Amino acid sequence: MNKGSRSPSWVRRATREILLALLLAVTVATLSLRVEGFRSALNVTQLISDRLHIGMLAVGMTFVILTAGIDLSVGAIVALSGMAFAFAWQRFHCGIGVAALVGLATGAAAGAVNGALIAIARIPALIVTLATLSVYRGIAEGVGGSTSIHGFPESFQRFGEKLLGLPLPAWALLALFVGGGVYLARTKGGRAIYAIGANEGAARLSGIPVRAIRWRLYTFSGLLAGLAALTYAAINNTFKADVGRGYELDAITIVVLGGTSVAGGEGTMSGTALALALLAAGLNGMDLWGVSRERQAVLVALVLVLSLWIDGRLRRARMRS
Repeated sequence: MNKGSRSPSWVRRATREILLALLLAVTVATLSLRVEGFRSALNVTQLISDRLHIGMLAVGMTFVILTAGIDLSVGAIVALSGMAFAFAWQRFHCGIGVAALVGLATGAAAGAVNGALIAIARIPALIVTLATLSVYRGIAEGVGGSTSIHGFPESFQRFGEKLLGLPLPAWALLALFVGGGVYLARTKGGRAIYAIGANEGAARLSGIPVRAIRWRLYTFSGLLAGLAALTYAAINNTFKADVGRGYELDAITIVVLGGTSVAGGEGTMSGTALALALLAAGLNGMDLWGVSRERQAVLVALVLVLSLWIDGRLRRARMRS
């Protein structure tokens, strides 16, 4: 094996993120020149607001995929958490703060169930989260039906207002990206996550509590899905049981496009953030062009397939080097 032919992992990450940043700059410049209204303050605010909840899911998904896991249930957890929040406020007459805590706790509990089945019962993550996707979605739609709950108090709607030019949830998402990036890069817990994804057996032999970490990461992913539900409700002042459909595809696409390997052990929060910005700008531009949401969903799926193909090719190339 020629060790000198290997590029250090930080070089690969930096190269990938520079390419993503360049692609984002080209995309924004092209849309600014060719799409009327793209640069308007109203559209920029809309562009940011439309993807904040997806970004929160992507943060949790980055942690999960770094351990070679997957969470297909996050969109369903958004629906379940949002309905728990809305029903606690409207039907059970809880204060809006208590209702928000109910929504967050529901998301965390749903994620904890996923984590227990995966980490403790040792059922493959794909099977578990595919099953709970149906279960959580079924509960949300069975309870909520076609009812749209709206008219939340002004105190809650203020969560969607601006601070220094950005919606408050945008600052929360920025804090999640920065905090998550620092945790992964600078802490023992972050190094343990990379170690689990790179070689779970070796991580276990080195004393890393693999099961406990997996359980915590899926719980955290569920908690962020609950936060995403509250963000959606605050910005749109409404919630319905069908919210969240397709969110898992968007979140996984963003994470893989950002350079996190589905095999685990490689990826960064900064890559996920750049991919989120790129996808948000591209989809917003297509909205302004009048491209249907169905065609946009097809494009997102194609981007995911392409990202997975590139990830596979890069992994095979590294193994041969």
